[in-house]
Amino acid sequence: MNETKTSIASLLDALASLLCIAWFVFPVAAGPVVNGADRIIFFPYSMPIRFIQQEGINAYTLLLLLLYLIPLFSIFRITSLFIPSRLGRFAQPEHLGVSALRVLITIPMIIAWVVPMIRYADSATYFRGLPVSIYIFAGLTAAGNIASIVIVLKLLNKRDQFVREYKEYKKALEKSTILDFIFRIRTKLFFSFIGLIALII
Repeated sequence: MNETKTSIASLLDALASLLCIAWFVFPVAAGPVVNGADRIIFFPYSMPIRFIQQEGINAYTLLLLLLYLIPLFSIFRITSLFIPSRLGRFAQPEHLGVSALRVLITIPMIIAWVVPMIRYADSATYFRGLPVSIYIFAGLTAAGNIASIVIVLKLLNKRDQFVREYKEYKKALEKSTILDFIFRIRTKLFFSFIGLIALII
């Protein structure tokens, strides 16, 4: 990427990180509706503790604990916008490792709203009166996950292309070197043969 594209990508990355921090403090899921009473609204920062208290340690609650990595990763990405030289290649928005981490952090973000919906959405009543932020962040999270996967696949394909081109170049270079070596030997043999004939004559 050239410098301008890198700067734009870094800025967009920082904005996406700000959205992730906002996601962490906004309601993202809701509990069941019981007899028309107020339902429980789940916030990412308290979801892991709440579900561990209710269910103990299981696969779902362990995944929810990964939610606490989201603000840390987001702060890291925002910081990389201001001190890219200190962080080196990890500051690059299209670094493969950073892009893979984006995919990983969006997975618990999706699980945080999908699983409660599967558990508690037993009728259309569940969707009535949900905070607007739940719908907004659900869409943004899904879009972010898809975009992150596309970026990773693009980087992998690009890296594979570089590897293929390098192998082809190396193979061509080796072939050229072998041909040059054979040509040099043939030339030396030819002149040696001429010299031998001259001595005989």
